[in-house]
Amino acid sequence: MSSIRALRSADGYNMEYPERLHIDYTKDAYRASNKHDYVEQMALWLQQQEAIHHKSAYLAWRQFHSQQRRDSIDDNSSDFGEAGSVSELGEQPGNTRGQPRDIASCTAAQQQSGLQAKVHYKVTKYPSHCRVTVDQICTEYKAPDFILALQQFLASSSA
Repeated sequence: MSSIRALRSADGYNMEYPERLHIDYTKDAYRASNKHDYVEQMALWLQQQEAIHHKSAYLAWRQFHSQQRRDSIDDNSSDFGEAGSVSELGEQPGNTRGQPRDIASCTAAQQQSGLQAKVHYKVTKYPSHCRVTVDQICTEYKAPDFILALQQFLASSSA
């Protein structure tokens, strides 16, 4: 036991980096909370970060395989030179390169109908900081353009 304390771990593993990473994650999660029921909010934040990581990894994997498939199709089509044929991606003449038929038609239909996503705002019932002045927002929260942004927002929402 004394040799481990004197020489650190037997395999040379340094525990400082994982501990530092844990502290950084905890700080980020706490900053993302509104300081009320922060343990639950921190757990939810971590779940969301994991979901974002998994989705990003999936999208990177999907993009890599899509690029490989397109490269192999380009190699095959240059050998045979068949113009106007439907590829294995479901492409037809006039479709955006690399998009399957249903996605291309879906985005075109959305653009024609003018559908836009609705924006929702959620405000806490009990704010973590009350009676904050505009000066405090500009200085303590490092938002020097707050007044200008607020004026622009009010002008655009009243028009």
